[in-house]
Amino acid sequence: MVSTAARLSRIRPRRASLRLEPLEDRSVPAGVVNATFAAGVLTITAVDDPADVNITNTNHQNITLDGAGTNNLTVTANNLETGTAITGSPFTGVTSIKFVLGLGDDRVIITDAVLTGAVTYLGGSGDNDLFIDGAGNISGFAGASPGNVTIGSLSVTNGDGFDATNIGGGTHQINGNVTITNGIGGSDVAFGVGGADVTAVVGSVKVTNLAGLDTIEASGTTATFTGAITISNGNGGSDVGFLATTNTLTGGITVTNGDGNDDFDTSGTNFTVGTPTVRKNITISNGTGSGSNDQTFNATTNTINGNISVSGSVGDDDFIVDGNTFTVLGSVKVSTGNGGGTTSFSPAQVLDIDGAVTVTAGEGSDNLDFSGATSVDLASVSFTSGNGTSTLDFNGGITTIVGNVGHTHFSGTSNTNFTAATITINGAINSTHGEGNDTLDLGGANFTSGAITIRNGNGISTTRIDASNSNTILGNIGITNGDGSDVFTTGGTTFTLGTLTARRNLTIKNGNGGSNAQLNATTHTIHGNITETNGTAFDTFNVNGSVFNVTGAGNVTIANGIGGSDFSIDATSSSSIGGKLTITGTDGNDAALLNRLIMTGPVSINTGNGNDSVVTNNSIFNGLFTFTGGAGADTVEIENGDINDGASTVFNAAVNINIGNGDDEVLIGVLGDANDFGDFNAAITITGGLDLDIIQALSNVANTFAVAPVKTGFEQGT
Repeated sequence: MVSTAARLSRIRPRRASLRLEPLEDRSVPAGVVNATFAAGVLTITAVDDPADVNITNTNHQNITLDGAGTNNLTVTANNLETGTAITGSPFTGVTSIKFVLGLGDDRVIITDAVLTGAVTYLGGSGDNDLFIDGAGNISGFAGASPGNVTIGSLSVTNGDGFDATNIGGGTHQINGNVTITNGIGGSDVAFGVGGADVTAVVGSVKVTNLAGLDTIEASGTTATFTGAITISNGNGGSDVGFLATTNTLTGGITVTNGDGNDDFDTSGTNFTVGTPTVRKNITISNGTGSGSNDQTFNATTNTINGNISVSGSVGDDDFIVDGNTFTVLGSVKVSTGNGGGTTSFSPAQVLDIDGAVTVTAGEGSDNLDFSGATSVDLASVSFTSGNGTSTLDFNGGITTIVGNVGHTHFSGTSNTNFTAATITINGAINSTHGEGNDTLDLGGANFTSGAITIRNGNGISTTRIDASNSNTILGNIGITNGDGSDVFTTGGTTFTLGTLTARRNLTIKNGNGGSNAQLNATTHTIHGNITETNGTAFDTFNVNGSVFNVTGAGNVTIANGIGGSDFSIDATSSSSIGGKLTITGTDGNDAALLNRLIMTGPVSINTGNGNDSVVTNNSIFNGLFTFTGGAGADTVEIENGDINDGASTVFNAAVNINIGNGDDEVLIGVLGDANDFGDFNAAITITGGLDLDIIQALSNVANTFAVAPVKTGFEQGT
């Protein structure tokens, strides 16, 4: 953005003549401006000198029109101009002014005037300046008694060259429309220049620029625009800024840019678009070139009573929200194109967006974050990005999202992070990613959401639900991963899935490459089922923490592929499963550990070929217990002494153990240790296979059997 000092420095001195003159005539002719005045319309026309080609000042005009606080205008020559516009003034009863300035660099200053009609400025080619000036004397030519200006409307048309229209230096009002059209060469349009300026436009504003660097800014104490603002910039870059202390855009704003680096900024104390009852929008369309397009909301309080839509193309495009408060009574849609970009909603205090937030990016490094604010209230969030790196962050204060959150990304690295202190998502979370390393982290202190659906392609995939206090998921959790090393982790004080009346499931499908599921929350409450299906490679599923409860008739089903596995339920206090526990392995070394587990339904463990082990301590099985091993050295241990506290493992239903071929062992209790034993209240059948099999059942006198065990195929032990 352009500072006041920098803007004032743009006032151009007239060009010195470098032409060789005959000795007998060294004078520099001045410009000629004539005037006609009829029916309240003052027309000021510059006399062009096409033969001069801007070598001398004959095509350059610099005049000031002073209305003496009314509509009686005196025209003053600032650079020795002549003509009837100078000699015929003052002009009394002026309602409208028309300037026809033609060739050259032309400067016009209007001050201390009240005009009910239009000001029309036809600057022609060259570098042209129009100042509506007051006591601040931003032009340097406001005269001895400058003052505020009120006009009916303003129309400015310039040809090629750098052109400026500056309204400042006081309190000015335009009661109708403002239309500014500039040619090739760049432009500067200012509504307010100095810090004390007050500018109001009651009608619409339309600014059209051709190629060149263009600046359109509102500055001062207040800048008020009642009608719609429409800005169209050509190629070459642009700056659009609303920098006044109070900026009010009641009619909304539309900005269309060509190729180049284009910026849109707000600052000051207040920036407001529309009203709560008359919604108006911000629409920014950036060009297709590779420029960097940045939209920055730096006002202390930004209030958009309508929608925001920003589109970009190739290049590094950023949409940044700072300040204290950002409120949108509508939706926000940002499209950044290829090249990467950051969309950041980071006000210091309040972020409130009533409509959907939709961010779409192409290839590159793309970021969408909601941070900084003490409170974040959103309707829904959708973030879609192409190949490259994609990061979605929620790390502000108390965050509430009424609808869904979606993160979709093509190949590359992706991160979806919910790390705000308290997050409540009433809708679903959908996270879909292509090949690459993908992470979804639900952290913070308290996290609540609806259903969670994750689909990751090949690569390393990590899902963490580990808010430090409570984790509550009221919908199903579905995770599908491609080939690669996949991780699922829970943490915090509590992890709750579903409710007693609205049961929900945890379903994980992993591809080849190994997986690691760690349930580490202190207390797990699962109102539904747990199902994990794994591909080839070593897979781990461990239940840790203090309490693990699968309520009602909920089941736990684990299906492992070739490569071995490690399954354990080892909560330090208690675990319970109301339905079935089913563990299936294929070829590989598989291990199952069941400690302090109360089973209502049946248990089925089938490990396939490999050196497999099953261990249980301090557990109660009220349903059928079945173990089936394949070829390999398998071990079944019931009470192995790891928890030596006098509690036994109790089987209240039938037990069937078939350990298959290989050198196998079935060990029930610890010989000589009355604290570790098996208590069987129904039939038990134990079957060995080929090779050397060892059994320890009746040989341990601490074990109790309601029905004598049936055992076959064992070479040693009883």
